[in-house]
Amino acid sequence: MLTLGIDLSAQDTKTAACLLDWRDGSAVGGAEGLLQGLSDERLLALMDRADTVGLDAPFGWPDRFREMVNEWSANRTWEAAVPRSALRFRLTDEFCVKQGRSPLSVSSDRIAMTAMRCADILARYHERHDVPLDRVNGAVVEVYPAAALVSWGVDVRGYKAPAATDARQTILDKLTTAAGLCLDQEMVARCTTSDHCLDALVCALVARAHAVNLTHPPAPAHREQVAREGWIHLPVSDSLARLTR
Repeated sequence: MLTLGIDLSAQDTKTAACLLDWRDGSAVGGAEGLLQGLSDERLLALMDRADTVGLDAPFGWPDRFREMVNEWSANRTWEAAVPRSALRFRLTDEFCVKQGRSPLSVSSDRIAMTAMRCADILARYHERHDVPLDRVNGAVVEVYPAAALVSWGVDVRGYKAPAATDARQTILDKLTTAAGLCLDQEMVARCTTSDHCLDALVCALVARAHAVNLTHPPAPAHREQVAREGWIHLPVSDSLARLTR
């Protein structure tokens, strides 16, 4: 199985992708499969190669936000009694908060620009594969690397700082040991140098967790809502050591 992790940004230069090949009880990765500075076309070409893709970007907007904006556009009415939090966060965001990590708001933070790029990529991917878009259990799933690390009990404090190479090395060492990763030296160097590369690697791990049913699913009662809003697949706490089984 080949999994792809994508740390998506609104800018090509800050976008990274990581391919992992799961075979013989381990995950093999090399520098040729860890790339940065990726255009939409290059991302789509990588996605075509993978069995499962973990993409770090929101797949949709909060239902209440969309409804309120549509009502404002059509009738110029605004329900002042609706809590701002209901306009800012999706069900999956609220679930992440309960698991110990707060995502950015796709409706009110700058990550909205990344979400727009994500929507374009997802639409093109599903058109070229002639399959309907599934925001919950498709071949491409929404992931959140920092929250995934927290789920695995990894300390993520400060790891995104440009100079935090030691913190990234510590995280990488834990992932490598627990998940049985076989990474070449250049790949290790890139992950410790760049938080985007490390996040892409984590996204590829979560893609594997989803593929082997080791992520938290949404509650059945919320199926219709998350089908519109998207669902962040967080790994179960003990899944890291079970990914290669």
